[in-house]
Amino acid sequence: MKTTLRKILSRILALAMAFALFAAMPMTAYALDPSEAPGNLTASVAYEGITLKWTDNSNNEDGFLVERKESGENWGPLTVVVEVGENATSYTDTTAGSNKTYNYRVRAVTKLPLPSYSLYSNVVTASRIIVAPSNLTATAGAGGITLNWEDNTNIEIGFSIDRKEGTGDWDTEYLKVTANVTTCVDTTAETGKTYYYTVQAILKEGGSWSKLSNEASATMILTAMVAPSNLTATAGAGGYILHYKR
Repeated sequence: MKTTLRKILSRILALAMAFALFAAMPMTAYALDPSEAPGNLTASVAYEGITLKWTDNSNNEDGFLVERKESGENWGPLTVVVEVGENATSYTDTTAGSNKTYNYRVRAVTKLPLPSYSLYSNVVTASRIIVAPSNLTATAGAGGITLNWEDNTNIEIGFSIDRKEGTGDWDTEYLKVTANVTTCVDTTAETGKTYYYTVQAILKEGGSWSKLSNEASATMILTAMVAPSNLTATAGAGGYILHYKR
């Protein structure tokens, strides 16, 4: 019994001594919290996504956590979108949807001895708003139906034109043009038929589009041939020679 008690007391004494030694160690030996929050967080919008940049104010972080929420929602455990490595000062959020507004914030993290976090950076707001093309017009001519519109965004990778014939169904993505182009000719329009068109900007293939433009229509008509004019006749050895102006 005495032996058992002595063992227990010995263990308690050993733990107490270890704790005392740990407590006496300099704070820098085990305090690994990131010292400063990231600063000067900014956001800019491009067709790739929303690019965040910040200042790294800590010197012992293992990385940074980038958090995002849609405007009007609350911050929570699911707002972390990515963890970037130590000394990182930028990140491009390519998962940001079009026509949505987001809030972002960043904080530094250390992993050992336990995960520890700095305070948050400032919060920034950014939107990937793709303004729809406007003032779409359709004009029939000898070469087809010419479409013109106004480009209202600077982050598109191109434009998609939808077309339908009369009361038929829409043929989506019937024509495509590259970024900054504001005119297109539908050379497949057939004479005597009426066609309807809309245009939308493409931010990213596979799912990021602007809203549709206004609807425009045109009817292909047969262009009348111009009759020759100024017909004259001149007598010659072999008969009459006819002259005319096209």
